[in-house]
Amino acid sequence: MTTSNPPKKTEHRRPWIKYQLDLLGLNLSDIARELNVCRQAVCHVFDKPRSRVEHAIAGRLGLQPEEIWPERYEPKTKSPRKRRCHKNTKAGGVTQSLKCPPV
Repeated sequence: MTTSNPPKKTEHRRPWIKYQLDLLGLNLSDIARELNVCRQAVCHVFDKPRSRVEHAIAGRLGLQPEEIWPERYEPKTKSPRKRRCHKNTKAGGVTQSLKCPPV
């Protein structure tokens, strides 16, 4: 169980996670062995989303991944980008009319 809330700033998360794991007598290598991956694979979680690693770290700290990395789990509010349809294209010098795929 953690003694404090995860930091909001992403640059403060790595030392905070390492400190919290240290309080439990663990480190990132222990998480890597638990997941049967190399330590570098676990370290990538600080730069890119890695769901399996996020869940393992959060579980050891008694938190949900959404609490540590909220920006990775926030619901997307933007609507998906709609594909543009070009009505006429030239393929081999011949103009063709294309139908737009359903969106």
